[in-house]
Amino acid sequence: MIAEFSIENFFSVKSIQKISFELTSDAYMSDEYSYKVKDDVRLLKLGIIYGSNASGKTNILNAIDFFRMLVLRMHKDRNEKTGVVPFLLDSNSRNETTKMSMTFYLNQLKYILSFELDSKCIHSESLTVYESIRPTKLYSRSYNPETDSSIIEFGTNLKLSKKSKDTISGNTINNSSVLAAFGKS
Repeated sequence: MIAEFSIENFFSVKSIQKISFELTSDAYMSDEYSYKVKDDVRLLKLGIIYGSNASGKTNILNAIDFFRMLVLRMHKDRNEKTGVVPFLLDSNSRNETTKMSMTFYLNQLKYILSFELDSKCIHSESLTVYESIRPTKLYSRSYNPETDSSIIEFGTNLKLSKKSKDTISGNTINNSSVLAAFGKS
């Protein structure tokens, strides 16, 4: 279940925007509108985005869809564009990276998946899990412009064989996520 999604420098979104499904202090009908994902965490079942016309509502939904495709889609050509479009109405933003992050729960564990990318490549990517109160890195990826390649560091708690890690590293290209390469593997 998604707990939070944040986006920065994507289409009409210049500064960081967050959608949170965490409960507020208002307890009115909380049992009807929330779901218990683990003992001390309840999340909203429903989120509503509202605002005036041309205020960016659709672009927030486009960002969520783009995030999903970034995780699932494996590009065939390493020179293909990532598809991200930064905020173009500012001379600084058009040259900066887009940042996306999602916090979600799966099997009562909290995960944070983050990306930083531009139209050419993914500059950084990380997946962190909270099996306890402390975060544990499952993997992190960084782009090296000198070699035009990505470096993936797998966490010690990730239960994959060396062969699997090498296969994932070999399949990860600059414009596709590590998770997409894992799916291809």
